[in-house]
Amino acid sequence: MIKTNHLLIKRIKNDDGQVASLLADQLLLKQAHLTFSTQPVTSFEINLLLQSVRFMGIYQLKSPQKLIGLILLDQAASDLPGQLEIGYLLQQESWGQGIMTEAVAGVLSKLPQSVAAATDQNNLRSQRVLQKNGFSLVRQQGSRLIWQKAGLHGEVKRV
Repeated sequence: MIKTNHLLIKRIKNDDGQVASLLADQLLLKQAHLTFSTQPVTSFEINLLLQSVRFMGIYQLKSPQKLIGLILLDQAASDLPGQLEIGYLLQQESWGQGIMTEAVAGVLSKLPQSVAAATDQNNLRSQRVLQKNGFSLVRQQGSRLIWQKAGLHGEVKRV
C-alpha cells in the first residue's frame, strides 16, 4: 500500500464491482487501449485481467473505499529487460485535479528500476503526467509516443 498526501494506492486482486463500474466508461477503455469481449465487462474478464498484471487501485484519502482510478505495472509489456511499463486511467470527473500526477509519483517512489510508458500522440493530459514525473520522450512509433524514466541508479536508454 502506498499513501501520498491525498491518495491511497493499493493492489487489487479481485473486483468487488468497482473496477467493472470504472471500466464501463467507453472513453477510458478507448484511451487505455483496453478491449473486452463483452460489454458491459464481466467480472470474469476483469478478474482475469487483474491476475495477468499488477493492478493498483487509486482512492482518495477522504473517500478511501471509492475506487477512482487504476495504475498497472507490467514487466512483459516493456521491450527492455528489467524495465516495467506503467499505464493508468482515472474516472473522468477526477481529471484536471493533479490526482494522476500524484498517484504516479507515489508508485514511482517505490520502484528502483527504469519505467516506460506509452501515450497516444494526442493525449496531452497523459503526456503531462509523465513529464511532471520526470519521464523523457525517447521515440515515436506511429501515433504512439514512448516515454522512459530512469531507475534509482540508471540512465534513460534511448532506443
